[in-house]
Amino acid sequence: MAVSNLHQYIIRKSTGEMMHFHFFQNHFLGYKLYSENNLLQKTNMVVNESVLDYSVDIDENDRIHLICLTKNGELRYYIGKDETWAHKVINVFNMKTYVIRCLTFKLINKSIHIFYLIGDIMGSGLWTLKHLCWNGNEWKNFSLGDIIAGKYPPPFYVDYDSKKNIYIVFRENDGNNTQICIKKYNTEFDIWGGQERIQTNTEGINQPYLLIDTNNSLHISWSYLKDKNMQIAYKKRIYLDMAKNSWKTEMSLSNPKANCSHPVLLEINEKLYLIWNQDSILYSRTSHDMGETWSKPEILFSSKNEKVFPFTYISNYKKDPKFKGNIVYGFVRDGIRILLFESMGSVFMSNYKKADISLYNKNTPQFYTVSSNTEEANMSIESVSFKNQERSETNMAEVEKKSVLSSVFSDAGKNLEVGEVKKDQSNEKDICIKQPKNCEYYQEELINKISDMETKLSLFSKEYIEKLNKKMDDLLENINHLNRDLKVVYDMVNEHIQKSQKKSLIKKIFDTNN
Repeated sequence: MAVSNLHQYIIRKSTGEMMHFHFFQNHFLGYKLYSENNLLQKTNMVVNESVLDYSVDIDENDRIHLICLTKNGELRYYIGKDETWAHKVINVFNMKTYVIRCLTFKLINKSIHIFYLIGDIMGSGLWTLKHLCWNGNEWKNFSLGDIIAGKYPPPFYVDYDSKKNIYIVFRENDGNNTQICIKKYNTEFDIWGGQERIQTNTEGINQPYLLIDTNNSLHISWSYLKDKNMQIAYKKRIYLDMAKNSWKTEMSLSNPKANCSHPVLLEINEKLYLIWNQDSILYSRTSHDMGETWSKPEILFSSKNEKVFPFTYISNYKKDPKFKGNIVYGFVRDGIRILLFESMGSVFMSNYKKADISLYNKNTPQFYTVSSNTEEANMSIESVSFKNQERSETNMAEVEKKSVLSSVFSDAGKNLEVGEVKKDQSNEKDICIKQPKNCEYYQEELINKISDMETKLSLFSKEYIEKLNKKMDDLLENINHLNRDLKVVYDMVNEHIQKSQKKSLIKKIFDTNN
């Protein structure tokens, strides 16, 4: 079993329909729509150009909110419902200078929160954690401080308590060791508090993960290095909403003789679950008292034939029980398969198509995937535009304009116009193609690697040009020195010639007089 680093989103509407957001060909961004019974219905594109990173959420009215960073540096905010999308560019980054990582979007108490890390393209290892907030009246821009994390920073995680106060956890390197840090955003006063460093008994800390449960207790898990193996640790703080709250004793919850990584925490039906990857096998532990005690480790999933993805699952479906968490593990085959949910049988997702566990270990399972070529992408969204926007989309089609979606926040949807989605009438049904195992995922991996190579090539080209320019400057300086030296020689020779001519003339006159 391989665990992909390509983060994807599953958004479930109040109707039970599920939208699986992920990258398609050329890093275009779209989703596959599944029915309440987990059957594939169709595929739609949202962004018909290359996207570097994105994040998705849903509001109480089933409107989808999406933030994405395009290859040319535009930070776009999309609002969509029933295949109709509007978008606005809220910022533009110079991608020749900066690198953006870990784009995260949260809708909290009808406010928009966007988080990301920004660093320089030369890879100095210094990143700045940023927070953009729309509070209903204006955009606010917060800088949460600098993080030393190397060229590829680990992700941060965001969660909030019952009072909608926001907490963010991240890893920081102080030069000698790595530490877990937490910051809190007070929504009532619209201000960030100081940075708290979590005291731990571990070294080589990596992959910190954050969860705030429905009882307002804060849970953290992370991986750490011990005896040349990566282990999983856990710690919690109870009663965040009270003046006096304290951290509980730190626990080590994984096998000390195995390599463990990527821990995640989930709350389902007032039970706490910890999941991690151990030697390419997913393990889990359960706590019935919200982290005080834990069950023995159990294998959640093991298969050499499946590629497991980290999904963010967000739901408005009333038949779903209590669920809180950032990430779940799963894959897509014969519908959306979320591993922990399926292990509970019909308790969690009663309308999901039940998994045939025996299929997991077959050597050659077949996949049914929807074609994602460029022609199909182009017929999903014809155009999206804005009033009073100086720049216009280069490939907008001439379509009839509709009024904007009803306002989500007071000004968030202001001055928007949206183009109606039009489909090719000659091909109304989605085309399903039977492909070999993991074909689509291999394609996504290849696209991701190509994108990384392009970044490295751009960096190499920039360094090469700088070196070449320096050599040219040195050469020009040497030429200038040579010109100065030649002028000195020329002056000396000229002076010598003049003196020689003068001496010759004097001698000639002297000889003539004699």
